Amino acid sequence: MKLIKRGAILALLMAVILTAGAFGQGETKYVDATGMAGIVNNDLGMARDRALEDARRKAVESVIGVMVDSETLVENFQLVNDRIYSQSAGFICGEKITNERQDQYNYFVTINACVQLGNLEDNLLAIGICLRRIGDPRTMLMIAEQNVGERVHGWWEQGSDLSIVETKIMEEFGTKGFQLIDPTVASGNISVAKAIRGEPDPNDAVQVGKAYDAEYVVIGKALATCKPIDQYGFYNCYANITARIVKVDNGKIIGTATGNGKMAHIEEHESGVKAIQKAAAMVAPALIKAVTQRCEKETSGGGNEVSVQLSNVTSFSKLRAFMTACENIRGVNGVTQRQFRSPNAVVEIKYKGRAEDLAAALEDATGVSITDVTQNLIKARLK
Repeated sequence: MKLIKRGAILALLMAVILTAGAFGQGETKYVDATGMAGIVNNDLGMARDRALEDARRKAVESVIGVMVDSETLVENFQLVNDRIYSQSAGFICGEKITNERQDQYNYFVTINACVQLGNLEDNLLAIGICLRRIGDPRTMLMIAEQNVGERVHGWWEQGSDLSIVETKIMEEFGTKGFQLIDPTVASGNISVAKAIRGEPDPNDAVQVGKAYDAEYVVIGKALATCKPIDQYGFYNCYANITARIVKVDNGKIIGTATGNGKMAHIEEHESGVKAIQKAAAMVAPALIKAVTQRCEKETSGGGNEVSVQLSNVTSFSKLRAFMTACENIRGVNGVTQRQFRSPNAVVEIKYKGRAEDLAAALEDATGVSITDVTQNLIKARLK
């Protein structure tokens, strides 16, 4: 029985691969799909949102030609619908709602959707749509670099030029439509950056990112070493780069990347430059993928993770009352207590939408006073 189930799972996975490969990358399909969601506490708005998201998911699945019940995939063959949804090469590039209805218990939305095939990180249109939905975040680079013949790692705060790695990553990010901050020309609190020595860490990234109004900061280090390879004066150089991308408003690392490069050249320093460029060409796509995956998560049914820092929380019962009110807000998919030390508390909310929209909803539903809002962080005071 176990072998039969395993064989069926393998056949299903093969069907996913073969079906996804049956269409050309970038091909567009128009399909009709109907989504359904239960009506909870008579909240038609929330039910409509979830039905629309269900319709979008079904539209992509119908083009790919497979629907998978995650409960049937067990042991070492676990694979959930969300993974197929994001990796089977399909995304919604346009939609029109053609019908809406409800019965006593459920809400239904029918759409005519434009589904385009291709991985999101490989498609400029898809990346642009996704980035706009999370507010076109600005990105800044802080890569400590040490090329051949240099004694210490250096980055832009120590001089007027961007490093080799930063220049290459900026090129790659720029071609994908990312907004980039060039610290050599941007206005910011340079004293914050100059206080940092050596390789920046996530805390440094948060401080510098806030000083330059960046939403993401890429930190890391690059090292190139060389050795002579023959009597004619050629050098073999090896470069290694490690990088992390940090969300400034909450300090979370959303992705990591490593890269290495090798280059032979008659000039030692030039060999190091070329090796670093090769390594950077490996790192940039991995970082872009981390951002696009985060973007997909925040704009899909899973929602955006927003941290709410509360002050004037005089009792635990007041915190619980606040959390209960949050659960009834349209678009909220989950509320989790992270910290409570009176008079302060931290609550994490999964919200399908922007943090600024959630902030407005919190004021209406809970009566809090909002004091600060960024992409993934809200500061508020309980009344």
